[in-house]
Amino acid sequence: MNRKTCLISSMLCFPEKRLSYSVRRSVFSPEQRLEQTLKTIDSVRRKIPACQVVLVEMGPETYLMDTLREAADKIIVVGNRRLVRCACDSRDKGLGDTGFGTLVITISS
Repeated sequence: MNRKTCLISSMLCFPEKRLSYSVRRSVFSPEQRLEQTLKTIDSVRRKIPACQVVLVEMGPETYLMDTLREAADKIIVVGNRRLVRCACDSRDKGLGDTGFGTLVITISS
């Protein structure tokens, strides 16, 4: 039997740099983003039983991730990689979003 895997992208902590279209990068605090991510993990577990949950953290390592380590089956922290930082800290939000897709392809290859 093949086990299904769900990749969830996350960026709990984000830079205070403004985006090209907005002064604020997020209206949510890191703690609120943690709660949202935990709800996403719970939703995946309820809707896809026996699914392996792999969390890809695009932000820097933080104490908040201890809670995520208990909820996800695996966490891949890529927030310390130079290219990820360049993409996620960019003024262009789409660059960071696209960076996740590229990263997933790289990891799975």
